[in-house]
Amino acid sequence: MSEYWKSNPRKFCPQCKVWITDNKLSRQFHENGKKHQEAVELQLKEARKRSAQALKDKEELGGFMESLEKKARLAVEKDGYGIKELGPDGSSSSSKKNSRDVEVVNQAIYALKKEEEKEEEKKKDKTTGLGT
Repeated sequence: MSEYWKSNPRKFCPQCKVWITDNKLSRQFHENGKKHQEAVELQLKEARKRSAQALKDKEELGGFMESLEKKARLAVEKDGYGIKELGPDGSSSSSKKNSRDVEVVNQAIYALKKEEEKEEEKKKDKTTGLGT
């Protein structure tokens, strides 16, 4: 008999969430048991389900991105923005159109800023009580 106490090593089964004695016979007995087999099968079933769902989500996202890119490409073609072919002299045939478009965009931005400033003034007047 030994002169000191020594505990038996134990092993945790993550599928069943139980502790078993860590020796070959106990591990085999546990792993061949009905409860452990069912727990392993359930874990594999859930992993397959998560994998299938992840694949489905990825396909949906890919389809969404493709349709979004297609819509963007069509909008670019419709609006006339995008890469233009250069003429023989190296200038774009639609440079006048592009400069006019830039001017229109700048005017729209300016108008939006003015509207935002007016809205901020209205909010400030309502909070201070000085509004009309």
